[in-house]
Amino acid sequence: MGESRLDVSQEHYENSSDTLREVTEQITGLALPPETVGKWRAILGAVRIIDDRLDAIPEEKEREQFASGVMNFLNGEVSSFSQDERLNNALGNVKDLVDGLSEVQRKSFLDSISRILNITEKIKTEEESSKFTTLTRLEGQVMGKVFIPFLPEEYRKSEKFPALLKVLTRLGRAANSFDTFIDLKEDYRKGRARVRPTALNRLLLFGATISDGMAFLKESKFSKNLIVHFTQRAKEVILQTSE
Repeated sequence: MGESRLDVSQEHYENSSDTLREVTEQITGLALPPETVGKWRAILGAVRIIDDRLDAIPEEKEREQFASGVMNFLNGEVSSFSQDERLNNALGNVKDLVDGLSEVQRKSFLDSISRILNITEKIKTEEESSKFTTLTRLEGQVMGKVFIPFLPEEYRKSEKFPALLKVLTRLGRAANSFDTFIDLKEDYRKGRARVRPTALNRLLLFGATISDGMAFLKESKFSKNLIVHFTQRAKEVILQTSE
């Protein structure tokens, strides 16, 4: 992906932090501090850049080395990772955030990132469509959990926390299936996925999006206005992605 298109895609990812804020406030009834939203925004931006760089690596072994390098850097095992300035800046920002977490929350976040990288590689090499869809949902589910360690302590201790965690994982599943539904044709054409973008295979992804999306809306009990708001965002992503 060219850097200009990556700019647009990264902005979409970063803007998802506002959706996460709305979800969190809806479930808990507590206002989320702006600094927490800013941390989520930095994480989302970094994830998009990492994903873009992985897409540009054709060989599985090289992708695995790249993923190991990301984790070594975030774990503090190496002081530098790449000559890619954009990637370095994004990872450096995330590492600064991670270093500010408690040991328990730090481990939780890093374990989630490691799992995402492992699942991402499985998605890229999976050829069976139903397994591909399952892995896509799982990747989104784990992604939905990476934001939890950055919540203020009172949120994690809230009686609404189990409901929040459940809703975030539903949202992660639906969002990842939706993204993959949109991107599958191009990903297959460019060798970033092995599952063919047939009508049936895309229907599996669309079905997963609807299933998890409806469960998310039911469990979050969003107002009609918020549902319309999210729908409009989805339309904007489709239109801009197709440009």
